[in-house]
Amino acid sequence: MEVTQVLNITEKHDEKINRFKREIGVLKKELAALKEKNERDPGKKFIWTTLEIITWIIVGGAWFITLQGENAKVDDILVLIIVTIPILLAGFAFNKFKNMYKVEEDRFVAIESKIKKLNILLEKAIEEKINIINIASTVAGHSVNNSQIPESDEKECPMCAEKIKYKAKICRFCRYEF
Repeated sequence: MEVTQVLNITEKHDEKINRFKREIGVLKKELAALKEKNERDPGKKFIWTTLEIITWIIVGGAWFITLQGENAKVDDILVLIIVTIPILLAGFAFNKFKNMYKVEEDRFVAIESKIKKLNILLEKAIEEKINIINIASTVAGHSVNNSQIPESDEKECPMCAEKIKYKAKICRFCRYEF
């Protein structure tokens, strides 16, 4: 293998590695924004769920009390319907807001999963580059150790953003598993 061929191949791997790093960086920013938003509104999902439950209790209780009496008149039932319609609409609105937070949680999980997959692909691309350089150097009669290869001996943890060895399976700072 000629030096120019090795350089072309490693340049392609460098492009791939840089693309993975850029994608990971974008996803980490999005993840940080979601975390910040959730930290600003920590109990909103609980509040919406509680309001929804209270709404249904009020409506059910009102209907139960009205229909229990022996003298339940049509007028009482009409008043009950008119009074409970806005409460029911509020209950549906509370449910919508609660579901909005569920969508954000699902997005958070999807981003974390994508970051994990990209880190695996990044690891593989770095290993491929090292293998190509090692094979080329062996063919040329030189030996290359991993410390001579720039940028390929460390990766960034997707959870704590600390630099760790690219072969590491668990982050030594936050215990994140790759």
